[in-house]
Amino acid sequence: MQAIADIHWQVWPVYALIAAVMVSYAWERVSLEITSIAVVIALLLFFYFFPLQHVGTAHLTPAALLSGFANPALISVMALLIIGYGVFLTDALEPFLRVLRKAGSKFPILTLLLLFLFIALTSAFLNNTPVVVMLIPLVGALAMNAGIARSKVMMPVSFLAILGGMTTLIGSSTNILVAESVNIMRGYQISFFDFFIPGLFLTVLGMIYLLIFAPRLLPDRNDKSETESRVPELYTAQIIIDNSHPLNGKQVSTDGIEGIKGVKVYSLCRGGSTLSYFAGVTLQEGDLLVAAAPRERFAALLRENPNILLDASRRDKTENVDANESFLLAEAVVAPGASVLRYGVSSPDFASETGCRVLGVRRPRTALTQRFRNMQLAAGDVLLLLGRQAAIQNLRFHHDILPLEGSSEALPESWRGRHAAWILLATVIFIATGLLPIVVAAMLGVILMLLLGVLSLDEAARAIDRRIYLLIGSALAMSAALQHTGGAYMLATALVWITSALPAWVALSLFFLLVALITNVLSNNATAVLFTPVAIGLAEQLNMNPVIFIHAIIFAANASFLTPIAYQTNLLVMAPGNYRFRDYAKLGAPLLIVIWIGYSFFAPYYYAT
Repeated sequence: MQAIADIHWQVWPVYALIAAVMVSYAWERVSLEITSIAVVIALLLFFYFFPLQHVGTAHLTPAALLSGFANPALISVMALLIIGYGVFLTDALEPFLRVLRKAGSKFPILTLLLLFLFIALTSAFLNNTPVVVMLIPLVGALAMNAGIARSKVMMPVSFLAILGGMTTLIGSSTNILVAESVNIMRGYQISFFDFFIPGLFLTVLGMIYLLIFAPRLLPDRNDKSETESRVPELYTAQIIIDNSHPLNGKQVSTDGIEGIKGVKVYSLCRGGSTLSYFAGVTLQEGDLLVAAAPRERFAALLRENPNILLDASRRDKTENVDANESFLLAEAVVAPGASVLRYGVSSPDFASETGCRVLGVRRPRTALTQRFRNMQLAAGDVLLLLGRQAAIQNLRFHHDILPLEGSSEALPESWRGRHAAWILLATVIFIATGLLPIVVAAMLGVILMLLLGVLSLDEAARAIDRRIYLLIGSALAMSAALQHTGGAYMLATALVWITSALPAWVALSLFFLLVALITNVLSNNATAVLFTPVAIGLAEQLNMNPVIFIHAIIFAANASFLTPIAYQTNLLVMAPGNYRFRDYAKLGAPLLIVIWIGYSFFAPYYYAT
């Protein structure tokens, strides 16, 4: 236990600096990145001019304050973000999601419940953000099929991802940071499933609450938001049915194609003539289908079964690109006077010149509802193009075809998804069994993704979130200052004094509530790192097992339910669910109370055994 003599006068400026940082984070007038860098610089300057004395070898030198940016926990978080991004980018979960989509058309409510379980389970092993990003469209579609407003289901998606992340060591970056901080301060190792039982209890408790109260507390907003009410722009495509085409033998109508939703059929050509009535007609070899869909639907079809839109046998043999390079889907506008105006929409010469194939065409103020196989391109046409990454990038120098900024979207090949899934599984096994330290297993997973071509270096770099990196690095610097100046000991002593007349378990409960409230104002990662030394000090002063308070920090710091800015996934579901700021507190505040009371009553029985 730390002695009173180890408390230094520098603790008061450190307290003031941390309070200012918390205000800045919550106020958001200054970006999180700038605040994080500023506090590190302030600590470096302060302890350079006013160094600590008589603290043995634990000097707060620049090397010590900056060591957080090379902390194994931080490196582990960044590496796991890259692995999670690889799983997301390659659609490694797509086979399972495809089964859910099919089941959702027949049993939407049951499928929605299974999907909620899947979210909680997946979040135990993957970063929450890509999980939520992948599942938002599917949850929205299932809700629509079940006749449920999306505002009733989107917020539970985020909250279930947060709850699922409480169950394992890699379920959340917060868990990893607490584990590393405890290892540095006390040499105590937290294993993969160390807090699984209490985490599972809280997850099940939260899930029951959400299933019962989310439909009652969340608004029923059927009034579409601006983004929802916007009519999607349709691209018209021509699909030639051959003997091996996936649509051969399917029935067609004006509402769509059998087994495929979201595609509008304009016309059907058979034997050189256009059928005047085609509802209920079965597609056969030689048919030419003119259909339209939004860009997002065409992209989904390419992921599910590329052969619906592509004829692999007609792929341009002269395409000279790296075979491991991803295909991109992009939108581009035909410029006036372009040389490609002489080509037809489906001309092979266009593919030879640009390296891209036209999947669909959108002509402003004109509905392309008839066969346009030999139709010439026109200035202003918007083309939906498919091509290798190099071909899409080269369009910038073509001048005849002007790619729309930000329209490129990678279409992962199936082998990349399989590799990503195996790498994730291997990483989890290495960490869960203790065969490798978490940082080694995570770094091994990253290098395998790069060596096997699952991710490029640029894609891996995009997965690294500089906000998280700077926030965690600066939080570790503040935690070191709090610990070595005696600030953590003072906070623990104050909490013991406040709760001195209360049983130790009540002190634990109040500490849990304090951290849970602060994590909704401050970042959950920063809260976890700053309060970990306080938790250890408080446990020692109460003569309790520090593990109980360490687990309390993990669960409380993850309880980011009160605001949309408390956690990134909360923000992701705000627009799809058409939520307002107060909606989060309406559902999240009772959930936080449920988690708090649940842990307060569960902990004495669980940890006493």
